[in-house]
Amino acid sequence: MATTYLNRTNSSAGSGTKFTISTWLKKGTNVSGIPRIMEFYHSSSYYISLRFRDDSSNRLDFYSESNGSAVNLRTNRSFRDLSAWYHIVLAVDTTDGTADDRMKMYINGVQETSFALRTNPSSSEDLGYNTASATNYVGRKWENSDYFDGSMAHVHFIDGTAYDADTFGETDSTTGIWKFKTPSVTYGTNGFFLKFENSAVFGTDSSGEGNTFTVNGTIIQTLDTPTNNFCTLNPLQSIAHPSFTHGNTKCGSSSDGNIAIGTIPSKAGYYEIKIVTAPVGGSGKGLAAGVYDVTNNPALNLASQRWFNTNYGYNNHYATINFGGGNSWENQTTGLTSSAGDIMMIAWKNGKFYAGYNGTWFFGADPSNDTDGSVQIPLEDANAEQAPLGKSELDGLTNAEFNFGNGYFGTTAVTTNSGSGYQDANGQGIFNYQPPTGTYACCTKNLAEFG
Repeated sequence: MATTYLNRTNSSAGSGTKFTISTWLKKGTNVSGIPRIMEFYHSSSYYISLRFRDDSSNRLDFYSESNGSAVNLRTNRSFRDLSAWYHIVLAVDTTDGTADDRMKMYINGVQETSFALRTNPSSSEDLGYNTASATNYVGRKWENSDYFDGSMAHVHFIDGTAYDADTFGETDSTTGIWKFKTPSVTYGTNGFFLKFENSAVFGTDSSGEGNTFTVNGTIIQTLDTPTNNFCTLNPLQSIAHPSFTHGNTKCGSSSDGNIAIGTIPSKAGYYEIKIVTAPVGGSGKGLAAGVYDVTNNPALNLASQRWFNTNYGYNNHYATINFGGGNSWENQTTGLTSSAGDIMMIAWKNGKFYAGYNGTWFFGADPSNDTDGSVQIPLEDANAEQAPLGKSELDGLTNAEFNFGNGYFGTTAVTTNSGSGYQDANGQGIFNYQPPTGTYACCTKNLAEFG
């Protein structure tokens, strides 16, 4: 969400003793600051906040300030996984006779029981946040800071009742995976349900209470959801620490040798990269994108001097496709360089690697028909799974926006094919160009194609 958030001011008071928060979220980055999931603010003396800590632990933390009386529930566990969706439920009932039952936290349907910090509210304590003039924030702190970066789905606030996780989710009988369901609840005076299903009015409240929010900034309606998790770049598996934004689909750098690997590998994948700003600086600087052999090399080799060590990629400055194994690599010149605004295409299948840009595949290749073109580029291990990979070699700033099928380059929607983009053979993803036959968007609904 970057510097995007939603807000709404109450028109009447609600309960100060009972509430439930339920949301699905996918973190974009583990960052400094204390990124807010939600914050309900009456004054600096009365507010509640659900957030991640900034102490390098990335713990989930509920905090309430009630006229100098602090209420706190902070997990021992860390939330560092940037590739998966979490379902988080916080249920608070200060009237409960058992002190440790006044605050309950659930992660993916399981109640959390291990806490680094627990300060229970007193019996029937009114936390004071839910007054007639209080402002509710989703994705930001009340002081115009600590924005949440990532994606959210099915955001609920229940005013006046504490519900458990089973109200909002259930275990799939086939896969055993925790999945969302539409709850049967009473939302209460200031309760709301943000589905984010209407891109024209993202702040619409679907609870029936009419508590619609104001949208600030730019929200995109990505295909990356709890029911179909899409590949992103992974800041936890990177070198030289490039910057990541837009839910880890935009990568920027101002230094040399930045590398990042995608979160979902496959044997037959396709993705696109839009060059936002061309690199500047010395000779041989540019953006490279390709695939990384995660089957034989599950982690980046930080000691390697060759980023193409069992990797394959297209370098937009050298206009070459690079490939090789061990500590050697080879180049095949394409004769075509790309620049700002161009869209690079990366595909791999049947043990072959393909690259192109702006709708044209290099060397006369046709991946759909398994045509290698004038230069054959076999992957070193035809049975290996390859993960998307990006690398920058530059002296100046460059930015690239990756579309793994979520339908956007940054915040710009794909509009080709009469506005609907192109899907793979399974109807997954939205791409600027047609994915070659036999290649698929890297998402969980395509996992059956990757084995």
